[in-house]
Amino acid sequence: PPPTREHDSMHRHVASAQKARVDNSIRTAAAAKYGRVGPYTDSVTTSVVPVIIEVPRDQRNKLEYDKETDTLQLDRVLHSSCHYPGDYGFVPRTLCPDGDPIDVLVLSKFALAPGVVADCRLVGVMDMEDEKGGDAKLIAVVASEPRTMGITDIDKVPAHVKAEIQQFFELYKSLEAKPGKPKWVKIRSWGNRARALQDLADSIKLYEESQKGHPQKALPAVGNVYELSTELMDSRGSVGDGECCAYIEVQKGDANKYEWDKQTGYLTLDRVLHSAVFYPGDYGFIPRTLCGDGDPIDVLVLSSFQVNCGVLCDVRVIGALNMSDEKGEDQKLI
Repeated sequence: PPPTREHDSMHRHVASAQKARVDNSIRTAAAAKYGRVGPYTDSVTTSVVPVIIEVPRDQRNKLEYDKETDTLQLDRVLHSSCHYPGDYGFVPRTLCPDGDPIDVLVLSKFALAPGVVADCRLVGVMDMEDEKGGDAKLIAVVASEPRTMGITDIDKVPAHVKAEIQQFFELYKSLEAKPGKPKWVKIRSWGNRARALQDLADSIKLYEESQKGHPQKALPAVGNVYELSTELMDSRGSVGDGECCAYIEVQKGDANKYEWDKQTGYLTLDRVLHSAVFYPGDYGFIPRTLCGDGDPIDVLVLSSFQVNCGVLCDVRVIGALNMSDEKGEDQKLI
């Protein structure tokens, strides 16, 4: 018989309830991750802060991280013929007068992947103003990058690099203006490391004040990629001879060594390789395995095209590389 109005109403109610459960599950998982990252207790003195990267350097896609769902969302494609002069992101659990966390532009040697958390060292700040009001961009370098160890303050940043940064922010919104909706940016001044640390301290204080009156709940556990359920592994069809599921941490050709952090659930920058070498394949691990060093077994994937970090990938094991380092015996599946 054709569905009745009551049947349609019940179906919509069930679908709405299912969506609400999914939404709640996503938001709970996102809160568990975001609540575990933020300025360190000594960030204002050491100048090292965790930065969630949204836009890699040399890109025109303006991505924004949504902490409510733990997703990167495309805000817009830049209308102007220019690209970000550095990796762009923010310091989590900070707050500026515009209602957003404080922004950071990272002067990296190798572009950082969107969505990763990287420890960065503040060296200065660019104070600017747009059609919405005052804004500040902290300037930083990757804390573990030996090639930028000499950049300790804003006067150590090459003058031409600063000129490129200033020109980018002055121009990047110029073609987005519409009748009645102006878009403009004015650079007020450049500030040194001490000024950047003061801006950071102010944003931390403003965030803490915004949380007063909101009781702090215990954070739920973060999902563990190391222990992906057997149901998920089986659903991916990894049942053939020598086939299994790998979690990619570093993509082929990269010099940034990322590691999945089981404490926060984020991919984090472990270090930048100190040598002029790059990963010859996509690098990661096999979930639900364990080696003598307490970590899952590593795998190097010989892909024709790069696999993005943070991706689950079905692989076929064809061999292994037995090796040893200062920590002992090690093995990499190929």
